[in-house]
Amino acid sequence: MNPILQRSLLRRSIPVLLASLVSGAAAEPGGAQVVRVEAEENFRLEPNGTRLATLAAGTELDFVEARDTWVRATLDGWVWAASLQSTDRNGFDLVVSASGGENLREHPRGRVLGRLSEGTLLDEIERSTGWVRVQRTGWIWRVSVEVDETRAPSSRSPEVDREADGGGATPPGGRAT
Repeated sequence: MNPILQRSLLRRSIPVLLASLVSGAAAEPGGAQVVRVEAEENFRLEPNGTRLATLAAGTELDFVEARDTWVRATLDGWVWAASLQSTDRNGFDLVVSASGGENLREHPRGRVLGRLSEGTLLDEIERSTGWVRVQRTGWIWRVSVEVDETRAPSSRSPEVDREADGGGATPPGGRAT
């Protein structure tokens, strides 16, 4: 092929190639993978490390990476604010301070995703009356999860059902659950 024609084609192809790379970035593995817990399992600081939480079957996490017999994923959910304390330890915003730990929920007053261990460090994402949305990346045993590459993580609404909530900040039973 003529060298001048080759350069011309290359010059016209680069913007198209770059555009396709940028638009395809969201579809790359890891960008939209969901990890679904198949059976109750521990969520750990590192493979076989300190337990951060016990997750319920059906809980979904955002896939980060897989290594050997472990999957690294990010947990996202809501915690009753009274069960947390501010911290600046290891770059985290919050620590679970409730004796015995605290439930992590899909949304305020929602389905329980698991139980966070007392002392677990968390990143604060947002707040809604009496509740804090938190995240934490950790490890879970690969045998206990299914990685679903066909759909993006479910969005978790920060809205509280005011009718069910009665407009107050106290959870059912008058204590954090």
